Amino acid sequence: MKPVTLVVGAGGTGKSALVHALDDEFKRLGLGELLVTAYTGVAVESVGGPRPAPPYPAPPRSTP
Repeated sequence: MKPVTLVVGAGGTGKSALVHALDDEFKRLGLGELLVTAYTGVAVESVGGPRPAPPYPAPPRSTP
């Protein structure tokens, strides 16, 4: 199994900056792709990823 690092911390502690710095180093050293996951859409946006779909389907809208 490949190494996994979990980066946690309160807002404004530099997690996104760390992710961007690691991504730059991976590219510079030719280490391949850096896989980044996030729990919320806000977190995903700060690291440049796509916003995930909600884990449940939206309820159907009724029209009068």
